Amino acid sequence: MCDLVDQNSIKGIVEEILLINSSDREIEQEAPRKGFSYIPSPIRLYIDSGGGDVYSYLGLIAVMRNSVTPVHTYVMGAAMSAAFMIAAMGQKRFCYKESTYMYHQTSTQSCGTLEDVKNDMEHLHELEKRCNTILFKRTNLSARVVRPYHVKNKDWYMTSSEALGWGVVDHII
Repeated sequence: MCDLVDQNSIKGIVEEILLINSSDREIEQEAPRKGFSYIPSPIRLYIDSGGGDVYSYLGLIAVMRNSVTPVHTYVMGAAMSAAFMIAAMGQKRFCYKESTYMYHQTSTQSCGTLEDVKNDMEHLHELEKRCNTILFKRTNLSARVVRPYHVKNKDWYMTSSEALGWGVVDHII
């Protein structure tokens, strides 16, 4: 995945994961009848992206988390914003030494009446809580750790070593 994270870039990835899962389930069911055991090979998701749409990445990580076939993530350059979240959700997470990660607050654009904007802000706060809950369960990050970046409205860049220390990645290649 080298594109921005959006419905178009995620659609094909989701379809492939679901197709591979379907095939692996069929083979797993047939294997005992044919006298062999089957362990599915992991799906390798290569990431180099500046980020993108929160709803698209939430859809992808839901599929990844429910995948029967393990999904391993490999960061080959940048994993920023939405791509950061996707990279952190792999069952096993790898990156190259030169990789860069970037975490920041959930962002959006809003327009309309004052009430529309207030409603959007409430939704954005809930969305941020949901995203952070998912992230905090999978890494060593916490609300206390990320709060200073939120207060300053600042992007948090991490080297591969820093990402390893925060539990965002498991192995540096």
